[in-house]
Amino acid sequence: MEKTWIYSIADRKKTSLLEKKIDVSEVVSKVLVNRGIDEVNSARKFLDSSLSNLHNPFLLKGMQTAVSRINDAIQKKESIWIYGDYDVDGISSTSIMLKYFSSINYEVNFYIPDRLVEGYGLKCESIKKIREQGADLIITVDCGITSYEEVEYAKKLDLDIIITDHHECQESLPKAIAVINPKQKDCNYPFKHLCGCGIALKLIQALTPSEVFKESIFDYIDLVAMATVADIVSLVDENRIFVKHGLNHFKDSKNKGIRELLNVCGLKNEKITAGRIGFTIAPRINAAGRIRTASMAVSLLTTEDEDEAKKLAQILDEENKKRQVIEAAIYEEAVHMIESSKKLKNDAFLVIHKEGWHHGVVGIVASRIAEKYYKPTVILGLENGILKGSARSIPGFNLFSTMSECIELLVKFGGHEQAAGLTLKLENIEVFVEKLNKIASEIMKIKKFTPEIKFDAILAMTDISEELVIELERLEPFGIGNPAPKFMYRAIAVDSTRCVGKDDKHIKIRLVDSKKYIDGIGFSLGEKINIVKDAKTIDILFTPVFNEYKGRKKIQLIIKDIKDTNQEIIKQTDFERSYYNTMQFENRNAAMHEVDFTKIKWHFDDAKNEKLFEHLVLNPKSIILVNTLEKANHLLNLAKVCLNKKEVSFLFDFNDISDKNNTSRIHIVINPNIAKIQFNNYNSVILFDLFFSLEDYNMLFSRAEHNRIIGFYEKGDELFNSRVLDSIIPKRKELVAIYKYLKETLCCSTYTIDTITNDMNVQYGNLFNSRIVDNALEMFRDGNLLEYQNNNHVITLKLLSVNQKIDLLSISKYKELLRYQESFNIIKNRFSAGGIL
Repeated sequence: MEKTWIYSIADRKKTSLLEKKIDVSEVVSKVLVNRGIDEVNSARKFLDSSLSNLHNPFLLKGMQTAVSRINDAIQKKESIWIYGDYDVDGISSTSIMLKYFSSINYEVNFYIPDRLVEGYGLKCESIKKIREQGADLIITVDCGITSYEEVEYAKKLDLDIIITDHHECQESLPKAIAVINPKQKDCNYPFKHLCGCGIALKLIQALTPSEVFKESIFDYIDLVAMATVADIVSLVDENRIFVKHGLNHFKDSKNKGIRELLNVCGLKNEKITAGRIGFTIAPRINAAGRIRTASMAVSLLTTEDEDEAKKLAQILDEENKKRQVIEAAIYEEAVHMIESSKKLKNDAFLVIHKEGWHHGVVGIVASRIAEKYYKPTVILGLENGILKGSARSIPGFNLFSTMSECIELLVKFGGHEQAAGLTLKLENIEVFVEKLNKIASEIMKIKKFTPEIKFDAILAMTDISEELVIELERLEPFGIGNPAPKFMYRAIAVDSTRCVGKDDKHIKIRLVDSKKYIDGIGFSLGEKINIVKDAKTIDILFTPVFNEYKGRKKIQLIIKDIKDTNQEIIKQTDFERSYYNTMQFENRNAAMHEVDFTKIKWHFDDAKNEKLFEHLVLNPKSIILVNTLEKANHLLNLAKVCLNKKEVSFLFDFNDISDKNNTSRIHIVINPNIAKIQFNNYNSVILFDLFFSLEDYNMLFSRAEHNRIIGFYEKGDELFNSRVLDSIIPKRKELVAIYKYLKETLCCSTYTIDTITNDMNVQYGNLFNSRIVDNALEMFRDGNLLEYQNNNHVITLKLLSVNQKIDLLSISKYKELLRYQESFNIIKNRFSAGGIL
C-alpha cells in the first residue's frame, strides 16, 4: 500500500535547549524531542542508559512474597520447577532462571509445553505430570496470567505456583502464591513494558544481593537483550538499558550457545544490532519451539559443553530452514485465498484457516499478511475440529481489547495489543469472523488506518556526514518505541539502479546531487524499480548508516520508501496550462520604485521545506504566495506530506482564493493577484519564492500591513523566475515559427490559445506555452501583422498584408515585457549579491 509520509516537527525551543546543554547536533536534538525525550535530564539518562538506572525490583507487586517463598523452598530443599513458553522470550526466561539457580548450586527442573500437542501456557495435565515427579513449587516465566483454573487445580495437588508474566491481564487473576506482572492493578512499578525475560531478570535481581548482581547481571543480559528484541516490546526505559548493554556484551558473550549461534548465522565478526537479533538470530531459537521442541533451545543456551553447543546450533539452523519452507507455502496459500475471495478482500479483519497448516509458523504468516493488506489478521490451523493459531495487528488497532469482546467463542486466548494466541472450535468460526469484522468495521468508521512512515528532518547531501552517523549511533538500539531515525531527501537524481536478492526483492540505488554520489539500498522495495527508472528525480525516506566491507567503511543510506518527485496531485500538463493561463503581467505595474525588503522576515538557508513546515505547525492560518512554476510544483509535492501526524490540508488556487470560507485548509495562491486577496483573513503571509516586479512587493506591504510577512530564499531561487520570463517572452525564432504556422494553417477566424499551443508543440517538441503564444499574437497585432482579439482564451484572427520588416523594439508589447524583465533583474541582482538587507 502507498504509505503516508508524516513529518514530525520538533519543538524548536526544546531542540535548542538540548543542543546547548547536552552537546548534540540540531538533527539529533530533533530526533530526541520527537521521541518524547525533551528534557535535559531525561536526554542524558537516555544517552547514558546506565545499569545504575534499573528500578528497584521490589516495586513490583508480589515480588516480596515470591522471593520469600523461593528462599523458603531453597531452605527446605523443595523441588522447584521453571515452567516456560516455547518462543524466544519464554526460552530465554527459562534459561536465565536455570542459570541463576545453577549459580547458587541449587538444582531445579524445567518444563516447556509442546506447541503442537499442548499449546501455550499452563495445562492441568502438565501440572499433574510435574507434581508426580515431586515438584513443590512452580515458577512460571512468560506465561500464566490467564491460568485461573490451572492454578486452582495445582492447589488441589498441594502444589504452589508463582506467576511471572508480562501479557495483558484479564479481570480475574489466578490466585497463585504470588503474581508478578507490572500490568496488574495496583502495581506501582514505574515501567510497564518489560518482556517475560525482563521480569524473570527482575526476580533474579530481587533474589541476588545488590553488590553481587552488579557483576552477575552479565551472565544473563545477552539473553535478556535477545528476548526483549524478539518479543517486540518498546525499547525505552529498562528495556533500552537491557538491550544496549546486552548488544555490547553479545560478541564477547561467555554463553557458549550464543557464540555458536553467531557462527552458524555468519555474524561472528559482525556488529550485532537489534535488527540482526530480530531477523537472523531469534528465528533460529524460535525454530526449536515451532518445528521441534523448545527444550533443545534451552539446552543450547545453558550448556557449558562447546561440542554440544555447536551440534545444537547446527540443528537449529537446519530447523530454521525447514520453518522458512513451511512458512512460505502457508503464506502463498493464504494470499491466494484472499485474492480469490471478494469477501475476504472486503473484510476489515482477516481470518483465514485451513486444515494442516502448521501451528508453529502461523504467527509469522499472520504478521506478513497483516503488513501486506494492512489489516488485523488471524491465521489458524485446523486439527480434529479445533482451530489454533495467532493474531497480529496493525499500529493503532488494539487486538487484545477487540478479541476480548469475543471471549465467549474462544477455548483459550491471551496476548497484548499487537499480538495474540487463540484456540477455538471449528463450529464457532463463522460467528467469530462475523463478530470480529463487525467490531473492526465500527472502529474503522471512526478512525482511519493507513500505513504511515514518520520522519524527523529533511536533509541535503551536505548534511549526511560520518559525524552525523556516529552521533546517530548513540541513539541505538533501535526498535519499537525508539525507531531508527528517518530523514527525507527531496528531488535527488538517480545515477544507476538495479534489483538484488532472491526474486529481485530489494533495490540498490546510486544517488547523485551536485556531483556527489552516495549508495542506498531499499530492502523489500524491489517493486519500486520502475518508479526509480522512470523518474527524473525521486524523494526518499532513509536512515544513514556505516557499511563495512573488506575493511572499508563508508556511508550507505537504508532506504525506507521511494516516491517520484513529480508524482503530482494534478496532471503536469493541466497544471502547466493553468499556470501560464493565469499569469497576469498585463495587470501589474512594472514601475522601478525602491523596495524596503527589511519589512519581510527572511529565512536564508537550504532548509526551506523544514522551516516552512515548522512555521505552518505553529501558524496554520497562513497564506502562501508562489510565483514560479518550479516552486508551485514543489509545493504540490510537499502537500503529500502530513505534519506531526496531523492531516494538514492545502487549498491550491490561481490568482485569488476561490473558497474564502474554507479556513480549515492552508491556502496556497499561485500567480497571486495581490490587489484581490483579502489578507486580513490570515495571520501571516508566506512568500515561497520571488515576485517578478518590485511593485508587487510594495503593493503587498500596503495590502498586508497588519500581517507578519515571511520570505523564504535559498541560493538560486531567482533562476526560476528568470526561466519563467525566458519561457514567455518570444524571441525572433519563436515569432517566425508562430507566424509561419498561422500562414500555413489559417483556415478559419476563430481559434483557442490552447489549440495553437498544442499544434506548435506537436511540431516543435513542447517548446511553447499559452503565454508565449498569446504574447506573440499581441506583438503581431502591435506590428500590424494581424488583427487579434482574445476573449477568455478564445481568439479571433485575421492576417494582414506586410510590406516592410518589423523592428521588435518598436513594438509596445515587446517593450512592456522587457520592462518586466528589467524590473526583475533588479530583484535578481539584489538577491544574488546578498544585498537585500
